[in-house]
Amino acid sequence: MTATKKLDPIAESLQRLEEHLELPYVSGDLNAWSETLSQLLCEADKHIKGEIATEHGRAYEAIVKNHSNLRQEVEKLRAQDPEILAALDSFGQQAERFTSAIDETVLAGQQFQQKREQLINDGLALVLRIRRQRAAIDTWLGEALQRDNGVGD
Repeated sequence: MTATKKLDPIAESLQRLEEHLELPYVSGDLNAWSETLSQLLCEADKHIKGEIATEHGRAYEAIVKNHSNLRQEVEKLRAQDPEILAALDSFGQQAERFTSAIDETVLAGQQFQQKREQLINDGLALVLRIRRQRAAIDTWLGEALQRDNGVGD
């Protein structure tokens, strides 16, 4: 018996991004680490922007259609979409600046470690923020579809 798992490209790309961010610093690997981070971020960015542009609107409509008293929760979620997109762009720019400004062969570790740590913390916070919103959308959608509306016999 084999279990089939639905492929979730966003969850997978966030997982790869998170795992990469958690890698410890290895002397001599900073440029490769930065380049891989940029690639993983680009992949996640594409999936997340696609989901927000297409799937979120459908989910919000379904939630409100099935349970109109959840409109306030939907509005909170909807307001987070542009904030997440802005945070994603901002983190991408931060990663680009780091990659272009850091030359491990010229700089000593103490000159870039703080910036690397800040990049890691900001990236992990962004991953968590995206996951939390996705979980909230799934939760409210499930609630809207399964909640008893009080219609009796």
